[in-house]
Amino acid sequence: MSSGIDLSREIAPIKLVAPVIPKTESKPDLLSVMEKAAVASPVIAPVVSPTPVAKIQPVTPKVVLAPVVSPTESKIKPRVEDIKPIRIMNPIDELRYLDLVNFRRMSRDPVGITKKIKSRIKLLEGEDYEKGLAGITAWRQSPVNKLYLKIINASMSEGQTIPLIIEDLKSKKQDFLTLAEMEAIISLNSDLKF
Repeated sequence: MSSGIDLSREIAPIKLVAPVIPKTESKPDLLSVMEKAAVASPVIAPVVSPTPVAKIQPVTPKVVLAPVVSPTESKIKPRVEDIKPIRIMNPIDELRYLDLVNFRRMSRDPVGITKKIKSRIKLLEGEDYEKGLAGITAWRQSPVNKLYLKIINASMSEGQTIPLIIEDLKSKKQDFLTLAEMEAIISLNSDLKF
């Protein structure tokens, strides 16, 4: 106890125990086993004749062929080219692409239609003078104004009246403007000046 630690309580006492060796039987050698087998009486098993087995006809399975799909057909989808994204239009583009159907949808009265067109152009002028000029230019490029100019040019080149040209377009089932629409567009174009 020189270190001041009581080792008697912390460590278990050591006992010397001899290891136990299990007893093993000696393996019999091959000669002793052969002698024991020779002395024992032989066992004779009765002879059993084999029973005839019925012949089983082989069954051929019906083969159903799956449709052949080439790898290019299943992986590549056809491109859809006729669907285009919707183009967002500003007021100037609305005037530029104003067709006859949308022109007539604006109002039932042709004078009311031209008032709406004039108010859109005035609204653009209120924002900026250049936008007003762009609105007038866009109206002059519109399909409705081009149809108006086509009717006027046909009337002058053929020497016929405007109502006759309109009737001719109706009979050919082409786009046409009514006489009231023509008069409203004439007054609109006279008001729209740079």
